[in-house]
Amino acid sequence: GETIASYYNKLRVAEAKRLIREKNLSLSEISDLLSFDSPNYFGKTFKRYVGLTPRAYRARYRGE
Repeated sequence: GETIASYYNKLRVAEAKRLIREKNLSLSEISDLLSFDSPNYFGKTFKRYVGLTPRAYRARYRGE
């Protein structure tokens, strides 16, 4: 019931959430690791699926 691109983005965002919680990587490094076109596109995609920006997600789940 969804496109391949949407499914792929869900997988990348799920992995981004794990990396944000468990690793000490910059958001730019995570964007690069997961093959997003740019950190800006990563942020927009992440917010679309999670409802928070990557920075806000990091602050919430890592206590920053």
